[in-house]
This record gives sequence, structure tokens and C-alpha cells, in this order.
Amino acid sequence: MNSSIKSVYNKALTSFNRVKENQSVKDTINFFKDTTTFKKTLILSLVYVFLFYLPFTFITLFLKQVVFFQLDYVYQFSTIVFDFRNRLMDLNFSTWDFKNGIGYDYFANFYYIPLDITLLPYFLFPFLSYSQLMWLSFIFKILLGTAAMCYLLKLYKMNHKTILLVSVLYGTADLFFAQNVFPSYTGLIYYIPLILIAIELIFQRKNYLVFSLVIFQIFLFNSYWSWGLSLFMAISLLFRTIFEFFTFNNLTEDTPYKETLWILFKSVIYYLLGLGMAAFFFLPTFLGIMQNEPRMELSERSIWAIFIDIFKTFDIKYGDMVYYKQFFKMLVPNLYMYSGFFHDLKADYWLTTNHVVIYSSIFSTFSLFFLILYPTFLAKDKLDDKQLKTFFLLRIVTIIATVMLFFPFTSYLFSLNSGPYLRWLVFYGFLLIINFAFIYEYKLFNKTLFAIFLIISMGYLIFSIQFNRNFNAQYRKTHDNKNPNIFIDIDENVAITMIVVFIVMLLMIIILEKYMKVHLALFIERLVGIGLIFSICTSPYFSKGVRHADIYGKEVNRYMKEVELPEYYTMLEFLFYDDLDDVETMQDMPYLFDFPVYNNFNIFHSLVNPYFTFYNTGHTRYFRSFDIPYLYYYYMDPSLFILSNSEINPVKNGMYDPSSELIYRKKITELESYLDIYKKEQQFTIGNGFTTYYDMYNGAMFDYSWLESIYVNDENTIKILKENNFKSKGIYKESVFKRINYTQNDVAKYDMPYYAGDYKEYPVNIAKTTSDVVIIQPSNKKVFSIDNDGNVKRCFSNFCLVPEVGLKSIVVDKSYPSFYTVDKYYLKTKTDEILKYSAYDVKINGNNITSKVDNDEPIIMTYKVGYAKGWSVYVDDKPVEAFPSANGQVSFIINDTGTHNIKLKYETPYLKTGLKITLMSFSLFGGLAFVRFYRGKKCTNNFQDS
Repeated sequence: MNSSIKSVYNKALTSFNRVKENQSVKDTINFFKDTTTFKKTLILSLVYVFLFYLPFTFITLFLKQVVFFQLDYVYQFSTIVFDFRNRLMDLNFSTWDFKNGIGYDYFANFYYIPLDITLLPYFLFPFLSYSQLMWLSFIFKILLGTAAMCYLLKLYKMNHKTILLVSVLYGTADLFFAQNVFPSYTGLIYYIPLILIAIELIFQRKNYLVFSLVIFQIFLFNSYWSWGLSLFMAISLLFRTIFEFFTFNNLTEDTPYKETLWILFKSVIYYLLGLGMAAFFFLPTFLGIMQNEPRMELSERSIWAIFIDIFKTFDIKYGDMVYYKQFFKMLVPNLYMYSGFFHDLKADYWLTTNHVVIYSSIFSTFSLFFLILYPTFLAKDKLDDKQLKTFFLLRIVTIIATVMLFFPFTSYLFSLNSGPYLRWLVFYGFLLIINFAFIYEYKLFNKTLFAIFLIISMGYLIFSIQFNRNFNAQYRKTHDNKNPNIFIDIDENVAITMIVVFIVMLLMIIILEKYMKVHLALFIERLVGIGLIFSICTSPYFSKGVRHADIYGKEVNRYMKEVELPEYYTMLEFLFYDDLDDVETMQDMPYLFDFPVYNNFNIFHSLVNPYFTFYNTGHTRYFRSFDIPYLYYYYMDPSLFILSNSEINPVKNGMYDPSSELIYRKKITELESYLDIYKKEQQFTIGNGFTTYYDMYNGAMFDYSWLESIYVNDENTIKILKENNFKSKGIYKESVFKRINYTQNDVAKYDMPYYAGDYKEYPVNIAKTTSDVVIIQPSNKKVFSIDNDGNVKRCFSNFCLVPEVGLKSIVVDKSYPSFYTVDKYYLKTKTDEILKYSAYDVKINGNNITSKVDNDEPIIMTYKVGYAKGWSVYVDDKPVEAFPSANGQVSFIINDTGTHNIKLKYETPYLKTGLKITLMSFSLFGGLAFVRFYRGKKCTNNFQDS
């Protein structure tokens, strides 16, 4: 027996040696470890990073599993590409786009979405689904970022082995594990090293032109991040300049000071040149379109007010949870962790760390620990004077950067355009990787310190697990045995996994002390990362919503190509993440539709309509179509309804008009659901006239009486209306809304098996002849109606539509709401009044809307078009002043009676000015580039002649 085993072993060994000696095998092995030149090192880095993502690419492209999960960016990114392809054909980039809601300027996309080379997959592979294209774009960014990191480390004069290891670490770092994979975050993986490359070229090659190009691209990347990137650039440039200053041998002479000031002065000039090159993009987005975006805090106050506000943040104190979570994310793959570990019932601090991305790994986080604690005398033994200066610089910068983490001041400073998110952590994580590159390059890696770091890290993770178990237990006690979120178990499992990984590394240090190599530990860490991604990112929690978006979007597009649509129509769509038990719709689905969608209710987003005010709460970033007030719904007059329903759940989607016709139904086997499209005739057109206004000083009790008059809240607008003799009008709810009375004895508990909550059934007994709707106050996400045939349907948050068979009862997850009907005579009267002054002969062509209107008295005309500064209005070819009503629509006054020709024309504000500045800046850049090239060529010729 033993001899046979030995024989098999010998044969296997012989075969292995034969394979090993094979020349092609030797060449392959040599290829995967040959770092003799930078070119080979760069190629190897890209190959290793590509191989890391290869399994995810395969399951995304071929198995159609989704390994990212930020839905709204799938929509927005697909839209910009769709628009961009179309507009390349007619060279019109100043278009008010009706496709996605009340409308928005094309440039509003760029507040969030990048305009860079990562759009390329969308143009090359338009036949793929949006989620698949998103993945290809992401991979493209990662490879570009890896290449940029490689070149940066070359400029830092690292050896090829360090360049390979650190570039692979960077390309496969926890950026992938970040809570969401979308353009504005993943793009940072190559914008950050590009900034540092441009700075390094200034000092090493006196090349400022690359610096201008990088600044130009930063402001095309997206406005959302341009401030933070610019600030990071300024800080990096300052530290690099200081470092360069101290490299001068004699600081008592004038030269170091003159050189330093000259570098800073030229940097500012070339920064402004780069900004000027991006003016066609920067000016419309910042100054023209996004002024009312709530996150655009830069636009709301003077620069001095902002400066003072920054220093006020020293008084702000974040809760412990913020800091707990920061450190937790530095030790584990970020994954989704949307609210993640370390909740706090006392304050809503989870959002502050919501958008945190750290390019971290065990080693990069260890570099923080190392640089602060590593004894200076040991560093002096291993480093020469220049290397020691770099060591001290990194130590000082790391300490300063770490202290900055503890101040809300830093958050505010780096997030002036989007609230106090912890944006600094993005740049901080990059610093840690640069620190690790230095430690590895100069063989400073200390196994004892690393072991101590692992033990402390394990202790912290054990503390986090216990802390959250206690928190969750307390939370369940006070919230009907519900968990804070769906990621409780996932987060704990990730933490336990990382504890196991740390233990394995400790054992490697103890048992395999002589053979413990950093690249081996890195391989284990990345292997664990692959397992975590597979187990989590392909789970239904993370991918089902995107699958719905892809499948529903494609199916709707396919059918709508066959439908003849009128010049103007409105649409509602209610597609759910999970049709079985979800009460939250997928926001912004029309971003996936490639047909015009006028006045879609589901996209009251600041990108779409920055002047919209919902009730009296002021402008907010988005508006859920679930929450629309009934009279607003009635006035907007939806004519197309796109719905999804579960095959399993008997509760159906009731958010379509009962008088509408089912024109399409498709069973979606993969999602165990089906898709419905309903259609009805519209009452109202795009433009409507009112003879009175409502000043909104008194809050509407139930919802706005949208049919009564136009709504305004701007003092100047009210003044203009008064000067034109228009009267304000109050609201008479008592004659409009009728309360449905009930007693507590009438209410019964209701068993709702598919939706969590404590439901009660309230009898309403409303016939279709009595009312078309029942209004519910206060509103609730979980509202269901039961008709007289026993059918159960989901309702809007504020109202339930009454079907032909009548409404028997309403089921609500809230204690004793009030119910009201709307007087049908009132609706008919107000409908007739609106139709009297409605626009007709409507033609919509890109930026232009033409129509006619008849009036026998002065009217305030309002068009269902989102107001923006770029709109011009002409009545009978004469310009009139336009203003935004409080519902965000374009409004204007017509005093003369008769028949009028009305034209609305849109032009992106500041675009022409920006284009002029861009052309001048590019001309100057071209001249400077020519001079540099000519001088370089002349110097080369002189050298050859000599």
C-alpha cells in the first residue's frame, strides 16, 4: 500500500517538474513576476487588478447578476449617455429635457455625473443593459486609477516591486467594497492620483500644463466633488511646496523664498487657466442651473458668511457613533453598511458617515498606526537624510490629517456643496496607502508593531460586535421586535470574518516568522474580499432592485416604441424593489426610459425642478410620488400609469385611475411579477390660466387647492401681481372636503400578512357617485383600500382612489386617522374654469414650446414646465417677464384679452459666456504648450549641435 502511494507521489512529482520545466510555463511564470522595467510593472499591475475583478465581470456580463446597488446613479448615468449620443448628432447642448419629469437643463446632470473617458463603454456597447454598462465603466475607472497610481509611485521614485504591490493594493482596495459603486465616487480612484501627478510634474519637470489639464478634468468630473478635490489639491500642493522649500541647502539666501513664491503664483495662474478651460461646463452648472439645489451651500451665502460658518463648526460635536463607525470602516471592507454598525437612537448621525469611502486595507490602515508610533531612532538607522525628511513629513501630515478627522470643521470644509459628509476620509485613505508605499519601499515594516496592531484591531471588532448586539436587543424591545436595518447580521458576519483573518495573520507572524511576507498577507486579505463580495453583493438585498430596474426599463421601452403618444402627456410609474412586500417604489425609473416623459410625478428632484416647494416645508431634494396631494394629482392629470405587481401577493397596486384602460400586461417570470401599463384621456393641457393667486402664508390643512389659483411665495412676484390688479384668494375647505365620521367601535384589527405593521380597518363605504377619492390625514406609507368586491389594493400616502364598485374600507398602519371625500361638483366647476383658459395647438420641439390661448380678462398663465433662469416667454412675439410659481412652474401675466400666440424658449444660462471663456482659455493653453514644445525642441537641437 505504502509503495503504491509512494509510486503515485513520484509520478505526480515528475509530472509537476516536467510542467515546471516547460518553456511556455517558464515564460508565463516569468511574465507574472517580471518587474525589470516600469512598462512591465505597469502591465502586471493592470493584469492583476483585472484578474481580481474578472469573476465579478463574468457574473455581471454573462450570469446577469448585479454586483453594485446604487440605483439612482444607474438611472442618471444612463440618461446622460442617452442624451449625449442624441445631442452629438445635432450639436445642441442647451436643451430643456422633458424626458425626466417637469423638465431640467441638460447641464444639471453634471452636478452629480462625470463627463469623462469612462463614458466610453456606453457608446461602444449600447446594446447592453444599463447595469452591465455601469459595471464596465466602473472597471474602466479602476484600471485607469491603477495606471495613475503606478505612474505616481514612479515619480516618487519607488522601486518596481513596491509599485506593483501598492498599485494592486490600490486597484483592489476597499473602494470596491464601498457602500455604492457609482460614478462620482469611483471616479475619485483616478482623479486623486492625477492631482498628485500634476503637482509632482510641477516640481520635477517645471510642467504646469498638466496641472491645468487635471484641473480642467476635475471640473468636468462633476460639480459634486470639484470643491473637495480642489481643496485636496491646494493642501497637497502646500505641503509639497514646503517640503521642496526645506530641500534648499541654504535658507539664508533669497533664492528659496523667491522660488517658492514663484511656484505658488504660477500654480494659481495655471489653476485659473484650467478652470477657464472648463468654463463652458462650470459656469452653467454652478451659476445658472444648480443655484437652488439644497446641497449647493456655496451659492446660498456670501463667501464671508461661509468662512464664518466654517469656524462655527468647531462648536459642533458629533456623537460617539460617528467616530466608532469611522474606525470600524477602516478595519473591515466597507461593503454596503448604509447605516451599518454603530447606530445611535439619540441622533441621526448615521448619515454623516453614509458617504464614506476609504481606500483602505489592513496594511494601509496599519500605516497610520505605524507612522505615529514607529521610533525615530530606528528610522534614522535605516534612512538617509533625504528619506528621513520624507519620513518626518509623512508623520506630520498623517498626525494633522488624523486630528482633522475629529473636527466637524473638516467635514464642512470638504463638503460645502453637499452638507457635512465625512468627505475628508476619501483623501485620508489615499494618504494611508502612500504611507504604506513608503514603509514597504524602505523596509520599515515591523512585524511586532503589526502584531500589536492586529490584536488592538481584534479587540475593537469584538467590542463593536458586543456593542451592536446590546443596541439591537434594546432597539427590538422598543420597536416591536424589528431590527434597525437589514444589514445587522451581514455587518456582524463581516466583522467576525475579519477577526478570523487577523488571527490567521497573527499565526503567520508567530509560526512562519521567517516566511511571513507582506504580499502573502495581502493575497489572503484580497481572497477574503472576493469571498465577501460574492456572498453579499449577489444576495437579493443588494441586486434585486437593480434587476427590476433593468428588466422593467427594457420592457417598458420595448412596448412604448409601438405606442403613438400625443404631443403632451403626463405619466406616473410605481415599480417596486420587491413586489411581494415592499411599500417603497424605485425612484426615478424614467431615467431608464428612452421616450419623452412629461411631468412625471416621481422625479421631483432638485436636478429636475429646483424651484418646487412641497407644502410649506421649503425646497427639498426630492419628492416621492407616493406623497402627492390629491388636488395636485388631479391638476397634473396623469394619463399614463406604469405599475408592477407580485404574482404571489394578493394585494395589488391601486395607484392608477379606475377610469383608465389596461393597454399592456407582461408577466416577468424572473421577478415573479407582472408589468401593467394603463392609459386614460387627459383633461388639462400643458398651459393653464388663473385669475387669482394664493400667497401661501397660511398652510393648507389637507393639501394645496391647486385648482383654485396660482401659488406664489416670492415677495417680488406678489408685488407684481398686485400691481397688475390680481387678487389673492383664500381656501374654503369646508365646502370642498367632507369628513367621513366613524367611532372607535367601528374600527377592527386587520391581519396584513405581507407588510409589517399594526393594521386597523376603517369603514368608509363610499360609492363612485359620491366621490372619486378618499383623502387620509395624516399621511402614511402603508395605506391599503378594500373595495366592495373584496379586492385589496395599495394606495397613495395621502389618498385612495375609489373604483367603480365603490370603496368599502381603508386599512392603515396608524392610530385613528381622519378621512375626507372631495366634493364632485367642486371638481367639475374648477375643471371648467381651468379649461376656459387652457393652452391649445401645443407644439413641443426641444427648447421651444408654442401654443395658443384665449382670454376675456387678464390671466396669470402657468405652464407645467419646471422654471429655470434660461426660460424666455413671448406673447404675440413680444417678450414678457416670467417668474416661478411656488410649484416650480413657469408663469407669466397676460393683460390684453383675445387670442394669443405664446412661445416658450429655453437657453442654458451662462453657456455662451462659458464657451467664450473656454475658447480663450484653450487658445492660451495651446499657445503655452507650443512655446514649451518649441523651447524643448530648441534645447534638444542646441544639445545635439554642441
